[in-house]
Amino acid sequence: MVAGLPAAEKKAKTTKKGAPTPARWEETIKQFEAADQAKPPAKGGVLLVGGSNARRWTDVGDYFPPHTVINRGFGGAHLSDVLYYADRIVLPYAPKVILLNAGGNDLSSGKSPE
Repeated sequence: MVAGLPAAEKKAKTTKKGAPTPARWEETIKQFEAADQAKPPAKGGVLLVGGSNARRWTDVGDYFPPHTVINRGFGGAHLSDVLYYADRIVLPYAPKVILLNAGGNDLSSGKSPE
């Protein structure tokens, strides 16, 4: 959940000040969940999660043979978006290894490394 946001903004795609909220990814997360229901991935694999760099790494499985690799990269995700959806796109897979590729979108939107 996004700490510090009023309840109405938790479902909105932007705050009153125009800042994006994790709700903008809800449909994408639902698509991941639908794919998982149709073909549940094996637990204990390698999970790639983060923004568009993760999403576009379509041959990630080639780098980790013989492991199951699950790619859950989504658009311009910020670290806070990954954290917000962790209970839905990280924890269910019980990954042995997590490759997190995020932070660039945070920096480009003006967030500091701290």
